[in-house]
Amino acid sequence: LLDDAETVQLIRENGICLDMCPVSNTRLGVHDWTRSSPAAKAMRLGLPVTVNSDDPVLFGAGLAANLALAGLSASQLETVRLDGRRYGYRR
Repeated sequence: LLDDAETVQLIRENGICLDMCPVSNTRLGVHDWTRSSPAAKAMRLGLPVTVNSDDPVLFGAGLAANLALAGLSASQLETVRLDGRRYGYRR
């Protein structure tokens, strides 16, 4: 979806935060995060991003492993943390 300008614009205009799970994406063959980081690409496009764990029991990886695989700099990780607070679930 990051390669489709219309979709990126839709995400941006509607304030949608992209929740990404690097470990499960890599293991399921959705995207190989060891080769490139969709999170970094989304951030370059000005889209909010969070990095999450997707079923830690099934994939054997918690949040720390997903953050490590995300391929983000310290400042990008801080932005991810802030996006998580901004877009997090509210009751």
